[in-house]
Amino acid sequence: MDEEHPLCPSRCPRSKPDRQKWPFMFWGLLKFLCVFYHQNVVTNRNCFHCKVKRSRIYSKDSPSRCDITLDSLLLMYEHNSPEESTSESASLLWTANQQQSTCELCKNMWWNFRREIEVFTDEDIGKVICHPQVRIGRWNHKGSGVLAFCLLLSYISVLLYDFGYFIPKMWGKPEEKLRFINKVVLFLFLVSYPVLAILSKIRSFLKASAPHISWATTLNARYLIRRAQYLDLSTRGLPGKFFLFICITGPLTVGVYRGVINIVMNECPLVLHSILTPVIGTWFLETWACFIYLLYVIRKSFQCQFSLLLSYIKENEGNVDLCRGALMSAAVDFSCFRQLCDFYIVVIFPVGVFSITSNMTWAYLLTSSCVIDDKHAMTIQTHITIMVWSEIILGYFLYSSALGGMRVAYLWENFYFNMLQLKSIPHLSFWKELLIDMSKCFKDSNILLATVLCSVIGIYTTFDFSDQDVAYLISICNGTNITMFCL
Repeated sequence: MDEEHPLCPSRCPRSKPDRQKWPFMFWGLLKFLCVFYHQNVVTNRNCFHCKVKRSRIYSKDSPSRCDITLDSLLLMYEHNSPEESTSESASLLWTANQQQSTCELCKNMWWNFRREIEVFTDEDIGKVICHPQVRIGRWNHKGSGVLAFCLLLSYISVLLYDFGYFIPKMWGKPEEKLRFINKVVLFLFLVSYPVLAILSKIRSFLKASAPHISWATTLNARYLIRRAQYLDLSTRGLPGKFFLFICITGPLTVGVYRGVINIVMNECPLVLHSILTPVIGTWFLETWACFIYLLYVIRKSFQCQFSLLLSYIKENEGNVDLCRGALMSAAVDFSCFRQLCDFYIVVIFPVGVFSITSNMTWAYLLTSSCVIDDKHAMTIQTHITIMVWSEIILGYFLYSSALGGMRVAYLWENFYFNMLQLKSIPHLSFWKELLIDMSKCFKDSNILLATVLCSVIGIYTTFDFSDQDVAYLISICNGTNITMFCL
């Protein structure tokens, strides 16, 4: 037995010698997005049946545990069970308990990408970084939740400062109505992820008291670890490396372009805010793009899990309880992800519609204004138009590429159709029960999106955009040739 070094005690359990850590980029991504909240990201996993049995044991001390719903499977990611220790010294103990569990459904929750049961700890996958001689550090610690929450609030504060800098110049001025809408649309777009992340922290804090934001569990580190275990990160690394490259370089390119327009092309005296605006915009665009890549990782993990489920159900054909348990466990997790995507698209879709319509309106007004008589002003305006449409196209491209479309319901539909093809006559009643259960899980509808689209267009058409100030870059209309920002 290896001698334990005093600087790396048993509370930092040793990983298996043949196990590779998950890539550095994965943990860096979670840290950058302020995902961490709980001290341990790997905890015991129990199926719904075992959850009910355990609730009977603890109901004497905590009567509220008698209320077991499907949401309790999501709450598994939010808190520890009573017998679990939050210290790392107990991780090997509960790992052994999980491996010795007689419940096959509980074991199935530890599938890897080969459908092998692989129980792991924080240190095994690299969340805790240990060196044979010294403990280097960790990605997550006791103060991570508070730190993440404070960082997210500071992000929103910075955006509010940047937004508030322009509002007094536009508020109450009819000729600035179109510019005001553009600013509001951009603000809502950039602030979307920090708000979602804060809701995730609120869900982790309130737990069962906030069932209506259960979808926010998707941004829980434990949920993401469960998703990532299907992707073979230790060997293949992060999935979609080219897509990750686009997510990083795309916003950076647009941000640099914005900086060139604000700093180099602008004839106004250079002030601090002229430098801060492109920096703030680039930072939040990068944050949003990393969030979109995280959605891509989750989508890929569900595709892998559904493939594993198909083979598992086929092998256990006829065992209704076992297959239904495995199916419903995946359905609960997918429902969480699907609700997040549906909520996000309903919120962001109007923002996208407003951004497109307002910029099209701006282009039409520009052609009929006096700005076209000044070559320098038109050059700047052309660059601004290219930058804005680049942001719009980049946003739609990244989002649709990450989810494989505008919505993720097709993943469950494809899974359902694959199940139909596996039906066999000898076990017809078995397949009938499973397919009925699957059909009851999700009922997708595009009525809400259509309603939102019509409402947004209806609201937009009520605005009067005549006499808008599209010559704010250069005021040649009054013969001064002085940019409006300088006045």
